[in-house]
Amino acid sequence: MMNFIHRFKSLPVKSQRLLSVSIVLGMFVALPLFVWAVVTQTFLINQKAASGEPPTPTPFPTCLPRPACLDTHPACEIAVPIEGWCPTPTPTPTPIAASECQMCGGIAGILCGPNLVCSPNPSYPDQSGICVKSNGTSNCSASPTPTPTATSTPQASPMPGDVNGDGHVNIVDIGIIIDNYRTSPPNDPRADLNHDGIVNIVDIGIVIDHYQP
Repeated sequence: MMNFIHRFKSLPVKSQRLLSVSIVLGMFVALPLFVWAVVTQTFLINQKAASGEPPTPTPFPTCLPRPACLDTHPACEIAVPIEGWCPTPTPTPTPIAASECQMCGGIAGILCGPNLVCSPNPSYPDQSGICVKSNGTSNCSASPTPTPTATSTPQASPMPGDVNGDGHVNIVDIGIIIDNYRTSPPNDPRADLNHDGIVNIVDIGIVIDHYQP
């Protein structure tokens, strides 16, 4: 025991902290989860055996959610699993409703707002028109007002692993993740660092990869 303490103190400060975090995770996370999994699996097998039902094989995932930290700069270092990363779904753009006297229809398929209808005009490009009131009381000029398009404002990515947003990745961030471990959805959404809907070992790995002394 004294030899272990002497070797531990001879390590660099960062190595000491990482080793301490690993020991804490092993004692308070990995070991209880392992015991819980064994007990639960044994109970289910015995329950199905008593009812005469054959055990249901556990399906293997076809892919794993891609961690968000892989798209940050600098990107985190996580090995690609055998199953591969699941493709990122393409967000569906929110349609923009044009106001009165604004351009509508055409190739873009722009819709008109409430109580408005698209009045086509063959003289406009791509057979588009303008939005007019359904009761015909609109007084629009010949040239329609261009419909504004949605633009996304880039936002600065937070520091990877900084769960509480204090600018540091430390034991406080690990504590928040442990408090929400294996919850889906998590009680504290900040603990889900890769935004896959569950707090698990991937989120802990992101914190450890960016742990600061």
